[in-house]
Amino acid sequence: MVIRVTSSRGYKLISGKPLAFNELKKAVNEIMRGHIERDFIDTFCSIYGYKVLPYTEG
Repeated sequence: MVIRVTSSRGYKLISGKPLAFNELKKAVNEIMRGHIERDFIDTFCSIYGYKVLPYTEG
């Protein structure tokens, strides 16, 4: 599963095991409750075993 994450610092692509929409929504909400936005990608990847993919827009 590849997910494009939009943040105040631009876009990132992350890749990992497939999650159902409800699972993904729950995971995002749990992380956002306990962490600031700039730490979201690192935290999500660490907890769920995802990796950040190289990405350049254009």
